[in-house]
Amino acid sequence: MNQLGAKSANDLRIDVELQTILDPCNICQGQMTVFEAKYNTKIDIYSSGAKDGEKLYELYPNFKIKKQ
Repeated sequence: MNQLGAKSANDLRIDVELQTILDPCNICQGQMTVFEAKYNTKIDIYSSGAKDGEKLYELYPNFKIKKQ
């Protein structure tokens, strides 16, 4: 911590950016909230605003999903 100029873990800050095609689901959003609280940070999310696969296919018409 001394090398980073911090006296305690609370002085450390992590900058996080997340770029997604689809908006994060409720589970992922919850995990990000826990991460923000634990590491004293704020996650900036940049998303296309898609709520389902329709926007994904609009943005990437050649995209194919294989179901197994």
